[in-house]
Amino acid sequence: MRNMFTDVALIQNRQIVTKTVTQISSQGRLLICHGCDNCEVLIMALLVLGEADQAWALCDSCVRKILYGAIT
Repeated sequence: MRNMFTDVALIQNRQIVTKTVTQISSQGRLLICHGCDNCEVLIMALLVLGEADQAWALCDSCVRKILYGAIT
């Protein structure tokens, strides 16, 4: 069985994330953190599933949860 998560990337490059957020905002759309559904947080990363051409915006808190587990 093939692993479906072989082409996953966590993009944290500030220039790439800023450019993406700016492009989406210029279309009158809003990126909301997919992890916590908070529309007031700053988007810090994009989780991209390459083969499916899907991406999810994440705030700093949710990125830390993904990378380091639950932080209390």
